Amino acid sequence: MSVDTDPLPQAVTPSSSGFGSAPVFDARCGTIVWVGVDGQTVNEVDAASASPTDRPARAGLRQWEIPLSASAIGVFPRRRADGYALVTRGGFGYVSQGEVFLTEVLPVSEGRLAVAQVDPRGRLWAVSEGGVGGADGTGSGSGSAGGPGSGRLRRWDGTEGSIGASRGFVRPTGLGWSPDGSTMYLLDAGTRSLYAARFLMDEGVVGEFALAAALDLPGDPAGLAVDADGFLWFGVRSAGQVRRIDPSGSLIGTVDIDASSPSGLAFDATGGLYVTADVAVTAAAVHRIEASVPGVRVAPFAA
Repeated sequence: MSVDTDPLPQAVTPSSSGFGSAPVFDARCGTIVWVGVDGQTVNEVDAASASPTDRPARAGLRQWEIPLSASAIGVFPRRRADGYALVTRGGFGYVSQGEVFLTEVLPVSEGRLAVAQVDPRGRLWAVSEGGVGGADGTGSGSGSAGGPGSGRLRRWDGTEGSIGASRGFVRPTGLGWSPDGSTMYLLDAGTRSLYAARFLMDEGVVGEFALAAALDLPGDPAGLAVDADGFLWFGVRSAGQVRRIDPSGSLIGTVDIDASSPSGLAFDATGGLYVTADVAVTAAAVHRIEASVPGVRVAPFAA
């Protein structure tokens, strides 16, 4: 079953550069930004450059370095300031005009942060890896740092240290929220499962995560974006696919893209879905899918 997209997935970047993950739409300047595969660079492309409209686009892919000793896993536009909120494997901070300001470095015992996203109120959430999961969706298996299923979700508001929340994840690769903000989703490649939890938007409090769907896939799931109809989109690594499912895990459709390992997804303001790749041979690093529905808006970081 394929997803009705018009036109077909379109290459945004050249095949020689720009590979990475964690794309996000920056509404301040109409760009898509994502972290390079080395965790030391940020890539940027004008969201209009792949649009079927006749809006003028700035030329091509742009890259800039972030001076870090730890790898970055995501940068997020800020609501009240220039630059970006920054999440590294080991903590939180900011990057602006080439300068990095780390405000919190987590203990090694907390494991390495693997994926991050901003909720609809502008709070930043990140979750660490914790072990190697089993096929039953429980997170059982032989472990890595932190032990099996010990990955932990954290919330960072930008003013003080991050706050620990749920624990029990293996190899998280995606976070997202339902259109009404009442449900938080977590995609775990370690168990090839989708988890869901009740989310209290005003308080910024998440409940206990429960298994929403065990995913039967030809590769690991990576990246997560939610559309305005409440369906979830994610990439399938090693399969060159983007899938759309309902919240119970039922397949709605599949889009084939010319990239072996899609690594992240982000909607722009007009219903374009951008898919990054971190491994490819001849494929472009970023593709744009003209989805039939807009995405749930990802807010800028509030601090």
